[in-house]
Amino acid sequence: MLKTTLALVILFMAAGAANAAASDIPSQFRGKWGSPSACKTIAGGGESDGITEVNVRAINQYETGCNLVSGHLAGANVYAGSFECSVEGNTSSSPINLKLVNGKLGVNGNKPLTRCAA
Repeated sequence: MLKTTLALVILFMAAGAANAAASDIPSQFRGKWGSPSACKTIAGGGESDGITEVNVRAINQYETGCNLVSGHLAGANVYAGSFECSVEGNTSSSPINLKLVNGKLGVNGNKPLTRCAA
């Protein structure tokens, strides 16, 4: 009985860990993205308000930070997520869709961004 209970606990823990990892933003979307001029500015050590930074569980843009609540791949090159976003002290829920097309990142259908060099 103890072995069965322990096996079930381990199984549920593994399933929970798999679900948590599944909601992370996939690696192909992560990085710093912007226009070629914005990327050039940050490559030279400057700052630019035209950069979108995507990491494992957040998307940050100029004066806006969005933390992932839940998300999933909605196709080979599309990630759909629900985020809690903070803009100048105000917080709201926001759906955000990331789409990769020809190596560029579209955020909610806006003009595609170029991946900045690391």
